[in-house]
Amino acid sequence: QSGEVRKLAGLLGETAGLGSDDPTAVVGLGLNVDWAARDFPAELAASMTSLRASAGDRPIDPADVVADFLRTVERRIVALRSGTFDAAAWADRQVTTGRQVRLIAPDGDASVRALGVDPANGGLVVEDPASPTGQRHVHVGEITHVRFAQPVAGGV
Repeated sequence: QSGEVRKLAGLLGETAGLGSDDPTAVVGLGLNVDWAARDFPAELAASMTSLRASAGDRPIDPADVVADFLRTVERRIVALRSGTFDAAAWADRQVTTGRQVRLIAPDGDASVRALGVDPANGGLVVEDPASPTGQRHVHVGEITHVRFAQPVAGGV
């Protein structure tokens, strides 16, 4: 529905060997593909969606989704390697900007407001009153969108 934000997918990334000659990154993606809305777990039904539910309960072939996804990833990798990747357009598509998030980082946990994504390096920019700039760039950590049971003053 218009204006409603529901979780369709989740991403998890892990790195190893940073600073070495052989850094490695592994990214996992979980995507709700062919779930009918009537089959969503009751405790998640208000906050989740699937490709099938978004397509008016039309069945979705997971093999087609994987093929399309891999073609898109390949195009993005080519763009990254050639220097033509449009990081600003990518940053505009994410839904975290402006939201209150829970940040779990190596230097501690905090509830912060996400300000955007740094197009130069992909870091998440969050409010940080302790910083001279009022901002902090996060490159390592876990972000969870905070959900409130009732509206909170300030529009969160």
